[in-house]
Amino acid sequence: MIHKGKSPWDQKPLLRNDKGLIALWVCRKPMDHLVRNADGDPLLFIHNGSGNLFCDLKHLHIRDGDYIILPRGTMCWRLPPLEEEPLKLLMVVASGGHFQLPEKGILGANAIFDQAILDVPSDQAFLAQ
Repeated sequence: MIHKGKSPWDQKPLLRNDKGLIALWVCRKPMDHLVRNADGDPLLFIHNGSGNLFCDLKHLHIRDGDYIILPRGTMCWRLPPLEEEPLKLLMVVASGGHFQLPEKGILGANAIFDQAILDVPSDQAFLAQ
């Protein structure tokens, strides 16, 4: 069952233990408040849709296929989806530890992703929200 609350914390987890949880989240309307997680590191996989992520690190445009990690140090964040379609997300929260990159071994620095595409944007949309 996919739950359709406005907040990620309204979702009922599919799996949960002392190390974390996995939940499906359909975000149909813009979140009307900021959220934060002091107990875990949320990883959001955008399965379908597009929108914006506003957090203390500025503003990111997100779309299907994106992975977003919001470490515990992220003070607050919110997601407004674009009006055409809702955001469908898989939310994985690591609460017993934190997400880490695996050893890259012989393949080197670009074994998992190209570090050149990592970006921290800055624009006026963050200030307007």
